[in-house]
Formats: sequence, structure tokens, C-alpha cells
Amino acid sequence: TDPNKKPLPAVNHVDFGTIYVNEIKKKDVTLVNMGRFNFDYLFGRNSNNPMLQLTGGLSGSTVRKGDRVKLSLDFRPVSPINLDGTEFRCTIAGKYDYVIRVSGRGIRPALHFSFDRYDFGPCFITPPGVPPVAEEVVLRVTNQDPSAHLSLDCTFAKTRALAVDCHPTVLEPGQAVDVPFTFVPREVMDYGFTVPFLVNGSSTINVGVIGAGVPARLELANSSQVQMNFGSVSEGDEQSKQVRVVNRSARPLEFEMVDKQEMGMGRLEAVNVSVFPRGKVILGPRETGTIDLQFAPNKRMAAWSEDVVVSYAGVERKLLEVTGRSTGIELALETDTLPFGTVCMGSQQTRSVLLENSGDVTTSFRWQNSSFGPHFDITPLEGTIAPQAEVAFQVTFRPTAIDEDIRVDGIRLFLDGTNPLALTCVGACVPQPEDSINDLQFNGLARQAQVQLVTIKNPTPKPWFLKPVLEGDHWKCSDELQVPANGSADCEVTFFPLEMTNPPGGAAMDATVAAAEGEGEGDEGAGPAAPKELTGSLFFALPNGSAEMYTLKGTSGPPECEGTTEVETPAKAILPVALPVKNWLPRAQRFQVKIELDADTAPASTEVDGTPTVDVGALGTVDYVVKFKAYKEGTAGARVTFTNVETGEYLFHDIKATVTAPGVIDTLVLESSIRQVARRLITIDNPLPADMPLTFPDEWWTCDDPDVQLVQLGEMQGNTEGTFQVEYRPLVADATGAPPKETQLTFTIAELGTYKYGLKLSALPPASEPMLRFEAPLGGHQTETFSFDLFNKAPLTLTCEVSNPLFFEVEKTMAVEAAEGWEGQPVRIQVKFEPEKLGTIDDVLVVNCGEAGEYRCKLVGLCRRPQPMGPLDVAKGGSRDLTVRNVYAEDQVFEFTVDNPAFTLGAASATIKTKESGSVTVKFDGAAAGAAAGPVTAKVFVSCPAKEGSPPWCFYLRGEN
Repeated sequence: TDPNKKPLPAVNHVDFGTIYVNEIKKKDVTLVNMGRFNFDYLFGRNSNNPMLQLTGGLSGSTVRKGDRVKLSLDFRPVSPINLDGTEFRCTIAGKYDYVIRVSGRGIRPALHFSFDRYDFGPCFITPPGVPPVAEEVVLRVTNQDPSAHLSLDCTFAKTRALAVDCHPTVLEPGQAVDVPFTFVPREVMDYGFTVPFLVNGSSTINVGVIGAGVPARLELANSSQVQMNFGSVSEGDEQSKQVRVVNRSARPLEFEMVDKQEMGMGRLEAVNVSVFPRGKVILGPRETGTIDLQFAPNKRMAAWSEDVVVSYAGVERKLLEVTGRSTGIELALETDTLPFGTVCMGSQQTRSVLLENSGDVTTSFRWQNSSFGPHFDITPLEGTIAPQAEVAFQVTFRPTAIDEDIRVDGIRLFLDGTNPLALTCVGACVPQPEDSINDLQFNGLARQAQVQLVTIKNPTPKPWFLKPVLEGDHWKCSDELQVPANGSADCEVTFFPLEMTNPPGGAAMDATVAAAEGEGEGDEGAGPAAPKELTGSLFFALPNGSAEMYTLKGTSGPPECEGTTEVETPAKAILPVALPVKNWLPRAQRFQVKIELDADTAPASTEVDGTPTVDVGALGTVDYVVKFKAYKEGTAGARVTFTNVETGEYLFHDIKATVTAPGVIDTLVLESSIRQVARRLITIDNPLPADMPLTFPDEWWTCDDPDVQLVQLGEMQGNTEGTFQVEYRPLVADATGAPPKETQLTFTIAELGTYKYGLKLSALPPASEPMLRFEAPLGGHQTETFSFDLFNKAPLTLTCEVSNPLFFEVEKTMAVEAAEGWEGQPVRIQVKFEPEKLGTIDDVLVVNCGEAGEYRCKLVGLCRRPQPMGPLDVAKGGSRDLTVRNVYAEDQVFEFTVDNPAFTLGAASATIKTKESGSVTVKFDGAAAGAAAGPVTAKVFVSCPAKEGSPPWCFYLRGEN
């Protein structure tokens, strides 16, 4: 180029076109120096827009000859923008301008979101372990750009509460995609989420999602209906009940009544209960609905109880319990065929058969006597049977002719209100040889087995298969006996007495039992009765045509202990002890229960309790639960006796308990500021009689923490419980963030043993600190007293310190005797405020009392300007000393001046030691000659030159001329 020519101004156009928000587009700008000299350049712009930047180098620098500088013009819109009218001006060598005119637009992607904020509102949470209830909404995103393809991706990370199902996709013009939002609240709280969607990999569009987790609550409007009783309904009738339910949730609730299935049938359906409505029902918040329950029994049913279950919010819950029963007639014989085996001619055999009334109506019965035949008798012939009762019929087989097959079918029992029952009796009759009768004598204990052997010999060459015929409830033997050919076999006869023939008390007990049974009337004076004897018989019909007969006789004494149950339990804890109660009879028995403590067991501090009676079904066993509780450590024992009051028969168990140290009954949490008392009450039961005193040892309570004490409130004797108060008064605050201190409180009552409680103690700093306020003029002082209660259990020397001793003075140490009681003792500390400068002075008094803690008191002192003193009278020709105190921390020189020559000072200045007082003498010489008589006044000023700005002290003087 010709250096003598000026380059003309040039205009350059840069068009970025249209790009999406958050995309970036760049244009290169190059400066080329084609001249012979270096030149400087500087870029400027007409508007400062951060979305358009010049990067890649300096905006102002030097371009050497033959060199070039490359810069970049970057357009990065973060919001919609139009660049039209934007100019960059490049100035060369300070006088040549080149203009860059920029155009372009930044626009948002033409994606339409069906919503940018969604509120799920209150949604139900479910208990742990139950499938959660999910709420779902679908966001529709549509590409409304007529020509551009737009990519869409969701960068939201799935949480336990919100899941967004959005996979990366490219939307063609006009295409839409559905994005499901699944909200599953897990706990009761408010939720908020920001879900970002990335468009074209650069632009982010946020969708806000909020919701709340709320519990689902469907409750009975009337809580007293939680148990609904249909009562007793006759078969074929019906009974209806209604209950109202209310939705106590914060949103509408859909529920459905559920009849749980069991063996292919609903449990409510099985007891003929119908529940309406049967479909799903929706209740709005606080809306109520009605549920109908109908009981229509089609058969007799014993008392039943079932739960009415409702399903809502993904869970099934019990709504209420319904009970009822239906009445009807239901009777049956325990068997319809009664075999008697073989009976010798002239003898008889009696067997029992039970009629059971499992219905609900008292029914009359009557045997048809004409259907018995000549060989059988039944007693009683007629009577009534109560509901849930049994009647035992005695059927006697007394054959009148020898016959190996005696059978009577269709013995009829007529019943009122229902069909008759039929009984079949079978037996055999053989002749009885006279020399084949033997005696077997037994002697044992009630309900204890005793065995004797009966030997049967077979002299024939063929084996025998015998069926022993046994009479007598107290003996047992095998149903079959095999005797080998030309051999012998033993039949075990077991004597298992079901009752006592010689009960405790001997004849007296027999007389009592007889009286209970209505026997012996009119036998007064007949003398003691002999012990009762049990009898029975054992008959063997032999294949060779002969027979053997054994007469069985036995006596029995009181039963032995069923067993000793040994247990171990901590003191003051209730231990359930299960004792098996066996019924040895083929009919139900009711036992009366008697509990007796051993002689060496303290009855006042030992409790053994159970129900007064227990029912045991025929030949059944029931676990009777005894609740055992001992207040004191050691050993204890008890005997539990179960007696049938109708027969006097009984069984008993022994319990031997080892009582160990008690565990921690409860853990008390106490939190208190230091030197403040936190209190908790402890209440314990007093099982002792009202007239029995309680003994508290001298050291009746202990605690490892010295800041805890236990106080008894009121008298415990004569009351059913005792109340104690735990008091916690910490003296030293816990470290910040420290967990509560755990310790144990133990107290002992001689008659009731030891009680243990855990304590969690937290000592907090004081809520506020006391304050002392002072106000004194410069040069003066004020003394105040800091009073506090000290809780020291031993003599100590407390230390006092302040951070600014130049203004506040306090004794450094003080000896204090031990406090006599829990309430502590008052301590008073004198604090003196003597300021040396004007203004407010703040300080803190810290009193360190060692183990008794630290006390702090704020000190606030206000120093005022010194007040003038006087007037001070000085006699003519006399003098007077003025006292001046050095309140400063160092020795100071004080200057004295007077404004009236009638008064003269003894010195113009004086040095006064720190915190000490000095004086200056002032003399009154009188006024000048010729002055009028009367008072003469003056002012003396005292100043400290070293303390610039400090006001002087002023003394007013008065003399009489």
C-alpha cells in the first residue's frame, strides 16, 4: 500500500442468522498489517451485551508490520435476543475506524410443553413393606417448529419419590412425545422437584413438580362401633347393623370392603354375614359414608368373631370387629353302635354312652322301651338336656340266654323338635365256669399307674387270639391278647385310679364327699366309714370253651405332685408360668384353683396370681398360666392346686423361682440449664397391707451423678402406690454437641427390694447471665454486690477475675465452707467500679468454683463527667485541704488552679500515686482592701495534663470578707 494514502473507512457485516438459546456460534475477525509500519488497534462497541463477546485476544494491542491478529466474535444467547443494530468499531492508529455491524437472533426452541409446573397435591403414603401408591401425570412435548428437527432428553435423576420416563429422542416437525411423571411419596412431607429437559444438547427447559405425602385415614365416625355385636339370632332370621365411616384424609379416598378368603370362601360369608356396598366407593375429604352389615344365619353356629376389613391406598386394614351367634337344636350320641364283647351267663356288663347337646335350646328326650329287647336296659329313660351339656346313659347288657351273637338294632331315642336317634347294641353270652374266678388286688396313688400281669396258658396246638372283656373305669388292658400254641402269654392289667379311696383327712373327707353326693342321710352316729374300694372285672373267653374271670379290687391314696417348674426371673418383672392341667376323665371338668406360697416365701412382696377356675375338656390338657412377680431378690416357691369341687379330686404343681436382680424399669430423660432443677416423677406400686410399714435404709438411694437426688413425696404406707421425685440440677454445662450423659438411679425399700431407673442427663448453658449496672463520675466509685447460690458439697476457695481490672475491682479469692444441703448456700461478692475515662465500660465477672461450676455476671459501668463539689467554706485567714484521688493506672501529676486571688493554693501541682488520694491546701486571705463586706466565692480546678481531653475536677469555695 502507498503510505501516503489514507485508507477509507470500511463497514463489515456479520450475520449470525438464527440460533437457539444456549447454542454458540462464532465468527473469525482478522486484522492484517500490510503496511511498512506497526500500528495500534482498539475495539469498541455501542452496547455491552454479555451474549456477544470478542474473544481470542486483547481488545486493544499492536499489530506488527507483515503480521496479523486473529480474534473471534462469539454469540451465545441465554435468552431470546435480537442483535440487529449492534456495532463493533475497530480504531487503527487512533484515527482510522472500521465498523463491524452485527445481526442475528437467539430464539427458544419451538417446543411446546403441555405444562411447566404441576402440583400432584396431597398423595397417599403406604406403610413399610406395602406396595406404594403411585400417582401419574403425562407431560406432552410437541415440536412446533415447521422445519427443524429438535432433540429432547431429560437429565433428571430418578428419586424414590419421583420418576420421569423420558428417553433421548429426536422430534420431527409437528411430532409429539408423552413423558410420564410418576410420583410416589414415601413419608409425610412436602415435596418439590425441578425436572430439567435438554433441547438440542444445549438449551435447558425446567419443569417444576410439587406434591405432598399424606397418610390415608379412613375411620369410623363413631369410635364406639369398633366392636359390633349382632347378638344371638335364631336360625333363619336376620339382623342388620349400620356404621358410618369418614375420610379424614386430605384428598378423596377410594375404598372397598374386603372379605378375606379361606378355603375358597370368604370368612364373613362363612358366618352368613353380608357387607354392603360391595364395589369401590370414593369419599371426599371429611365426607362420610354408610356401611351396612347383615347377619342371616342358615344354620346353628356357636359364638364367632370376625374382622371387617377395608382396602384403601394399597393396604388392607381392620375397620371393626363383628361378633354374633345363631341358635338352634343340635344333638348327637357319641356313637351309634355300642359293643359289649363276651359276657358270662348270669353276669352283666355296663357301658356308658353320652348324649351331647351342642345346640342352644333345652330339649326333652325319651327312650323307646319296647325297642330294647330282652338283653339290654338303659337308664335314665327320659329327661331333659340343657344347651352345651351332656347326659350319660348307662346301658346294661344282661344276657338271658347263651348266644354268641346278640344284636339289637334300632333302639330309638326320641327328641323334641328334631328327628329321633338310633343306637345298636351287640354282645355275646357264654357260660361261666365256677373254678375260673380269681382276685387281683391293687394299691396305689390316684392318677398313678400300677401294673400287674395275668398269665393265660394255651394247652392246644393252635394259637389263640383273645379279646379281654374289662369292666371298671379304673383299669386298662390291651384290646387283644395273642397266646402261642402250647404256650402262655401275659396280659398287662394297669390300675389307674381316677379317684382317691383314701383322700387326705381319711374318713372325714369321705364323709364330706358323701354329704356332697347326698349319701348317708340319716346315718348320724353311725361311726366312721371304712375307706372306699374300687372294683372291676376282667373276663377272658377261651377258644376251648372255657373262660377265666378276674375280680379286680383297688385302693388309692392322694396324688403325687404333677411336677416342679423351676423358673428364673428378675425382680419386679411379671413372669407367666404355664402349668399343664390334665383331665383324666372322659368328660369335661371344672377345677377350682388354689395358690399357696411356701412357708419361706414373703407373702407381702411376692405375687402369684391366676384365674380362680379352669375348664378342661374330656381327656384334654390345658395350660394354666400363673403370673409370678416378686419384688425382692432371692428364692420363692408356691403350690398351685386344681380341685374338682364336685368330687374332691385334685392335682397340684410346685413352682420354684429364683429371683435375680431387677432390670432397669424405665429410662428418664432430664434436661436442665445449669443450676436450674429439672424434675420427673416416679410412681411404684405398694402391694403391702395398709398396716404394714415400709423401711427405708439410711442410704436408701444411690446415683453415680452427684447432680441428681431422689425425694420421697408423701407417705407410702397405707397407700396403694408410692411417689418419688427425681431432681437434676447440673453445675457444669455439657460440651456443645455432646450426647446426653447416661447413668443409673437405684433406690431400695427393705420390704420391696431394689428399683433401678436409667437416666439420660443433658446440662445446658444458662439461658441468660445476670447483670450489674454501675454509674459513677470520673474520680468517684460505686460498689455493687453479686449474689448467687453455691452448691458445693465440700469446702473450696473460689477465684474471681475480670478482664478489665482498671475499672472493676473484686477480691481475687474467697474461702467458702461446704453447703449443708441440696438447696446450697448464698454467696455475695463485692464489685467496685472506679472508672478512669468517660463512657460505657463492659466487662464480665467470672467466678470459678471448681467442681461447683462457673458463674458469670455481666458488668456494665457508665462513667460521667465529674460533678462540681462544694461550696466549701473557708474562714478568713484560714485554710482547708481538698482531697484529690488518682483514678488512673499510673502515677500522675495533677495541676491546681484557682480563679480568685483572694484564695491561694499551697502548691501548683502534686504527684499522686495510682489509685491513691492526695490533697492540696487552699487558704483564704480575704478580699483586697476597700472591698465590700460579704461572701467571696472562687473555683479550684484540678486537671491531669497527661490525660488530654479528660475534664477537670471543680471545687467551689466560699469565704466571708
